[in-house]
Amino acid sequence: MTSMRISTSLMYQRGVNAIESQQVKLSKTEQQLATGERLSSPADDPFASTRIVALEEEKTLLDQYNRNSDYAMTRLQQEETALTSAINALQRLRELAVQTANGIYSAEDRRTVSEEAYQIRDGLLQVANTTNEDGEYIFSGNRMDTPAYDNAYNYQGDQGQRFIQIGKSRQVETADSGYVVFENVPGAVGGNVMQIADSYAFELDVNGVQDPNALDDIDAAINHLATIRSRIGGRVNAIESEKGANDSFSESIQKNKSTLKDLDYAEAISRFNQELAGLQAAQQSFIKIQNLSLFNYI
Repeated sequence: MTSMRISTSLMYQRGVNAIESQQVKLSKTEQQLATGERLSSPADDPFASTRIVALEEEKTLLDQYNRNSDYAMTRLQQEETALTSAINALQRLRELAVQTANGIYSAEDRRTVSEEAYQIRDGLLQVANTTNEDGEYIFSGNRMDTPAYDNAYNYQGDQGQRFIQIGKSRQVETADSGYVVFENVPGAVGGNVMQIADSYAFELDVNGVQDPNALDDIDAAINHLATIRSRIGGRVNAIESEKGANDSFSESIQKNKSTLKDLDYAEAISRFNQELAGLQAAQQSFIKIQNLSLFNYI
């Protein structure tokens, strides 16, 4: 009779274990169906979990690259706007220089024109000392807290170049220093861009004559700034291209992550039904075990 009691107890415990096991499986599947995710913990699939972490790290990097790209784009657009303003000012200065080179202009006429020329010079200085929304001087190189030029048109910045990472193996220059933009104008003999304008205005004002180098120097300055502006366009194109590649890669990462993480609803529903049937079967079996008695064997 002792043997019969042990056997019945074991059958009872096995029945309980079978029900609990099916309930755990069913509960897990219910959670998957509720969340839409296949993995509730790394233990469910260690390989997939490790891969998901790696993909999320890659996605974080790509998001940072795109934020860097947006930052670089904003900075380059600010510089491009400043250069366009400077070129427009120089083109107006050139129109004046063409007019004042005409022999019909008297010394007094030229002195009158010099007033606008001085204003253009001051406007060019203002452009050279353009600041961004953070109050940084965009043409001062790495000395962003210092105006690029003083009132005597002396460059106060440095020749530092600012780069930012926009892709895994790609950087882009976010600004040109004033030394590159306004100094050393190729082919000009009148100094930097502001000094070219100042020399033209000064000769008209003080001597009533045209600076013999004025037109050539102004043309050189316009061509120089236009060349730099075109380089900015090339950088903008590079940023847009890299950002497009980042977006494509990010989309691919999201798809791979989804494949590893997202639930196959059709499979999960089928499994849920099987597990529910298994639970019901285990419960029925347990009921039969509970009904067992020694009187059944007498």
